[in-house]
Amino acid sequence: LTRPKLIVGENQTRQNRRRKQMTLAEKILFLRKREGLSQEELAEQLELSRQAIYKWECGESVPSIDKIKSLAALFHVSFDYLMND
Repeated sequence: LTRPKLIVGENQTRQNRRRKQMTLAEKILFLRKREGLSQEELAEQLELSRQAIYKWECGESVPSIDKIKSLAALFHVSFDYLMND
């Protein structure tokens, strides 16, 4: 059996589409793990409870605008990246 070959550009476009469709909750989880932080460690840096981080990552609640700005700075991403689905 042979696998169909994907053109590199096509594969990257598919990955970009997936990233653009991530929810805020998914982005927070992805970025936290990318930085190697536990929920507890992220909570400490933002002066919050671990439960608050858990609720954000599960989509049960949404961070305030100020906390989203703090997340953007902490994770070295733009505010717009976090806010746009």
